[in-house]
Amino acid sequence: ARRLRPLTHTLRLALSGPVRRRLKAKRMDQSAAVDVTDAVSRIEVAAASIPIHVARRPGPAAAEVLARAYEKATAGTSTWYRTGKRALHQPQLERFVGELTHYLDNVTAIVELGAGKGLLGRVLQDVSAISRGDRGALPLVAIEQRECPTYDSREHDVTRLNGTSVAQGFVLDDKIPHGALVIAKHFCGNASDEAVRLILASERVALAALAPCCHPAMQWDAFCAREAKGPLGALLTEAHFPVLLDLIALSRHGRGGSSGRDCKRWESLQALGADSCYRAGRAARVVLEAARLQQLAAAGFLT
Repeated sequence: ARRLRPLTHTLRLALSGPVRRRLKAKRMDQSAAVDVTDAVSRIEVAAASIPIHVARRPGPAAAEVLARAYEKATAGTSTWYRTGKRALHQPQLERFVGELTHYLDNVTAIVELGAGKGLLGRVLQDVSAISRGDRGALPLVAIEQRECPTYDSREHDVTRLNGTSVAQGFVLDDKIPHGALVIAKHFCGNASDEAVRLILASERVALAALAPCCHPAMQWDAFCAREAKGPLGALLTEAHFPVLLDLIALSRHGRGGSSGRDCKRWESLQALGADSCYRAGRAARVVLEAARLQQLAAAGFLT
C-alpha cells in the first residue's frame, strides 16, 4: 500500500517589504466579510478533530548513525552550517529520518524534491545503507533548480529544473523508478502544493514524506486543496484562507508575545492575545496540512 507520513516544520521566508505588504493587502480585501472570532473558533474545533501522527524518535543506536551521517553530509561546508545550524537541522532530520527508516525496506529509491544542499537525502541514503544490510544503500535522485556543489552528478542522478519546469510539464515518472520514496523538507509556501500534484500525477511513488513550511507565503490560486471535502471544505474557502495564513504568521512570534510586525492591521486577531494566536496558528497549520493529506488519501495513499 502507498503511504504518506506528514512531518511539518516552519521556516520564515524572507520576502521584501513591498511584496509582503501586497500579500497582506490582498488577504485583507478577500477576508473583509469574515467573522474572525467565529473563524478562529471553527479552525480550532476542526483541528482538534484531526488525528495527528507523532513521528517516532530514533533509538540511541540509530541516533548515533544519524549523527555520523550528518557529519559526513556536511563535511566541506562552512563551519556555521556544520555547527551553528546543527541545533536546528539535526533534530528535524532525526525526526524525519527516524520515521522513514521503518519503511526503507519497501522502497526502491530516494527522490528529494527541492534538494538544495542535499543534506536530508544524503543522510537518509547513508542510513539506508546500514538498515538494508547486504542490499546496500538506496539510489538517490535529486531534483533542484539551483546548482548544488555538494551533489556529485557522478554519484547521484541530479535533475536541474528552472523555475517554471513543473508548470511547463515536468513529469516525475520520467526520472524515478517504480516504488520510489519522495521526500521534500522545507519546501516553501506553495512548493508543497506542487509536490502533492507531482505525487498525484505519478504511478511510481510508493511512499512520500513532506515537511511544508512558510505557510504565510502561500496563495489561494496555487493551493492544491481548494476543493477539500467535509468540514475542511467549509473552512478552506477563498475568504477564510487569508485568516488561516495570518494566524500562522502571528503564531510565529511564539508564546512570548506578538511583536505586532505581522498582521498589524488585523486588530481583531491581535486582540486574541499572544497565547491564543499561538494555539490558533498551530491549529491553522493542522487544517491546511489535513486538506493536503485529504487529496493524497483520495488517490489511494494511506495517511
